[in-house]
Amino acid sequence: MYRVLYEGNVIYSSGTEGGLAFRLHLSEKENRPAKFSFYLPAKNPYVKSLETGKGEIAVYEIRNEAPADETEIFRGKITEIRSDFQNTRYVECTGVMGYLTNSLQRPLEHINQTPYQFLSGLLERHNEQAPEEEKIYPGEVTVEGSISCFTGYETTLECIRQALLKNMGGRITVRRLEGKNYLDYLAGYQSVDNQAIEFGKNLLDLSGTVDISETYTVCIPLGMGQGENPVETQDTYLTIESVNDGKDYVEHETAAALYGYRPKAVFFRDVTDPLLLKQKGEAWLQENSGERFSLKVTALDCSGGDGKSGDFKPGNEIMVRSTGHGIDGRFPVTERDWYLDEPENNTVIMEKRLLPEGGGETENL
Repeated sequence: MYRVLYEGNVIYSSGTEGGLAFRLHLSEKENRPAKFSFYLPAKNPYVKSLETGKGEIAVYEIRNEAPADETEIFRGKITEIRSDFQNTRYVECTGVMGYLTNSLQRPLEHINQTPYQFLSGLLERHNEQAPEEEKIYPGEVTVEGSISCFTGYETTLECIRQALLKNMGGRITVRRLEGKNYLDYLAGYQSVDNQAIEFGKNLLDLSGTVDISETYTVCIPLGMGQGENPVETQDTYLTIESVNDGKDYVEHETAAALYGYRPKAVFFRDVTDPLLLKQKGEAWLQENSGERFSLKVTALDCSGGDGKSGDFKPGNEIMVRSTGHGIDGRFPVTERDWYLDEPENNTVIMEKRLLPEGGGETENL
C-alpha cells in the first residue's frame, strides 16, 4: 500500500476513495534524481492546490497497515503540471537529488582533497543558496582517493558528476534521517537477501543485452598537466612512458584478443607520479575491459510483510535465478520503474561487467 502527501495533505492512499489518483509511476536511475508522476482527476479535492516548485511531494510505502511499517520512498518537488480538457492534472516531480541543480559552484581551486572534503565543501556552498527543505548534508563516503580540480559556475550536481563520479567512480544516493537530507557517496553495492528474483516465483519476464560500446582494451593514462606544448599549442600531461618501456599505454591482452584494439585516454589530473599513474591506468582498464551485461526484468514484489520493495531499489544487489536462461548470481540494480497502482508493470534493470578473465562472472542468456 502507498500514500502520497502534498504539504502534509493526503492526495492518494491505496484502496480508498478519499485520495483519488492514478498511473502513479516512480522512476529511479543510478546517480540521477528520481522522478515521480501521477494523474489527478478533477474531483480530487487537492487538484487545484498543487503548485510547481512549492511544497514537497512525499510518497510512503506501508506494510502491515501499521505506522511503524511506513517507509518514505520518494521526496521532491513538482516540476511540471499539465491539464487536459476534463481538467485532469498530469503532475511530474523531481526528487531531492534534483535540488543540487538549483545551486551553482563559483570559481574555486580544490587541491589534494579527499572525496569527503570535496563533497562537504560543495554541499556547504549549496546549502548557503538553498531554502531549508532543499538543504543536503554530507553522509557516508566510502570512495577513497585524492582530487584536485577547479569549479566554475557549474551546478552542484554537475560538479559531483564530473569531479567525483566520472574520475573516481562510485555512486551517489540520497537518504532522509530525522527530517534532514543526506548524500552518500559509496564505492560498492549493498547485498540484500530479503527476496530474490526467481523463475517460477516472482519473475514474469526477462530480456538481456550484451554491449561492448563502452568496452576498452587499451588505456592511455594521463596525469597532471605539464604546461603548454609550444609546438602543438595545447597542454601536455604526465604519461607513463618513463616506467613502461617507452610506451604511453597499457593493454589488456585477453580483452584485445576478443574485442580488438579499443583505446581510451583517461585523465587522472591529480597524479604526479608516473608509477602511480600506471597503476591507476591498469586498474581502470581492468574495470572497463569486459562486456556490459544488462538484464531487464519484470518481477513482482513478493516480500509481503517481511521486506519492502526497497529491495529492488538502485544501489542494492540482489539474487537472480533462472535456470533456463543460465542465470544464477547477484546483480546490482541500476534502474527501476515502479507503478504503485499497476504492480504487474514493474520493471528492474540490472547491469554488471563480464570481465574477460579473473573471476567467475559467467552469467549469460
